[in-house]
Amino acid sequence: MKHSVFALAIVIIFTIIILIEVSAIKDGEKCTASDPRIIYEGCALDYRDMTLWCDLTNLTQLPRPEEIKAQAPPSKSASLFMNDSCVDLINPDVLGLYNRLKMISFSKNRISHLVNGTFAEQTTLKVLDLSNNIISKINKNAFQGAIALKILDLSHNNLSSLPTEALAALRNLQELNLASNKLRTIDGGWFGHVTSLKVVSVAYNKISSWMTSQQTSRENVPAQNQSPRIQYTQHISKLEKLSLRGNALKQLPLRAFAESQHLTSIDLGGNRIRKLHQSIFKDLCFLHEVVLNDNRLSMAYRDWFINVIRNNAAYSYPPVTSSVMSYNRWICDCRMYDYWKFLHESRDKIVYETMAIDLVCSFPLKHSGRNLTSLREVIIITSGLRVTVSSMKRMKKTSHLHQCLRRTIVLGIGQSTHHYFIIPPRSRATTHHTETRNHFM
Repeated sequence: MKHSVFALAIVIIFTIIILIEVSAIKDGEKCTASDPRIIYEGCALDYRDMTLWCDLTNLTQLPRPEEIKAQAPPSKSASLFMNDSCVDLINPDVLGLYNRLKMISFSKNRISHLVNGTFAEQTTLKVLDLSNNIISKINKNAFQGAIALKILDLSHNNLSSLPTEALAALRNLQELNLASNKLRTIDGGWFGHVTSLKVVSVAYNKISSWMTSQQTSRENVPAQNQSPRIQYTQHISKLEKLSLRGNALKQLPLRAFAESQHLTSIDLGGNRIRKLHQSIFKDLCFLHEVVLNDNRLSMAYRDWFINVIRNNAAYSYPPVTSSVMSYNRWICDCRMYDYWKFLHESRDKIVYETMAIDLVCSFPLKHSGRNLTSLREVIIITSGLRVTVSSMKRMKKTSHLHQCLRRTIVLGIGQSTHHYFIIPPRSRATTHHTETRNHFM
């Protein structure tokens, strides 16, 4: 037995070593001429639209303009594409020789660091794609000079933080993509001068909480002991689309979006949110989409989607996401009655929208797997509302059950079991038990 275990351990160790070596070989061959992905030896200029193509090369640096053979001066290029290559550092001196660029793409390279002044000469640059690199550090003046930049893509890198001043020069920035990094904190100072932002994605990072500016100012906890957070977004009042998908958020404050009232789309899917205030989206008058799937929510409220329904009413086929409410822990009892009623009232108005915001019950178990709208009114009202006389007297007025009872009326008391049977107020028999009803108010 001991010999067999020892032999198995040796086999596992050798397998790991071989896999490591194979991986190392692949990495080492990525930027060699023998790599099948490397199909070009240098750059080529398309003089018709002045696009400089340096994709799929084994170049580790951008060539100087005089090193490129072309029918027009490469220094006057309007676009630069150097994707799927071997660039490990963007040389500011060389990039500065191409000072008429409107678009730059260095996607899928080996860039790990952006030094100060990298884009100092790019005063006409509007689109910058640095996605799918290994960038872990950005110096505070790296984007200094890129005053016309509108779209910045830093997704799929290794960023765990950014200097507070890193985006300060990008006053015209409209879209920022920081998805799939290692961010643990979203610093409100990043957006202090970037007031034109309309689209922000920090999806698939490691953010676990949201903190308002008031909370931040009162906090005296050392930085190393602070939990990952999102600070107040008061500087991005023009924000229209926000994605926080795939983080570890557990809760959001009531005024999380109070300063971004132009929001049209919010994606909170794939987090760990257990509860959202019923009025958290109520003041977002332009809201078209709210995505809440893959969380741990148990209660839904009509106020979440009042504006969504109204804004999508202008479309014949509203642009909704079919999984907007799926994969949560919805409790379909009397507390969900208001939302149930809202769905039924909205169904005739916008069928496609209610399909998206309908939900599948997890509890009670007898309703598990059923859509909320498939439950009859009397079932949703009475679910979880059988209580004895003695327990009713001990019930706290702040309890969920008591709140349900305040919205209903007692029709009768079972003589044998002393159970209360609750139905909606509109169906009540006005001649019965009005005195008993006052007992619960």
